[in-house]
Amino acid sequence: MINIFYHLSVSIDFSPLTNVLMTISEQDVDIIGNVQKAFSNFVKTGQALALLIGFIAGYMFRGFTSY
Repeated sequence: MINIFYHLSVSIDFSPLTNVLMTISEQDVDIIGNVQKAFSNFVKTGQALALLIGFIAGYMFRGFTSY
């Protein structure tokens, strides 16, 4: 029984998984820097203003339609 599991585990090819893990470990991940860049892009492109206008318009629409 143990011999069957040994041959099964030896027959699995882990090279694609190893390549992915090596690629991930070689990258320099700066999560805080990425969040800062994404937020500054969010503000710079006007999406933050559009979100604020959407919240205000939605609140007003809700106020007009509720009784």
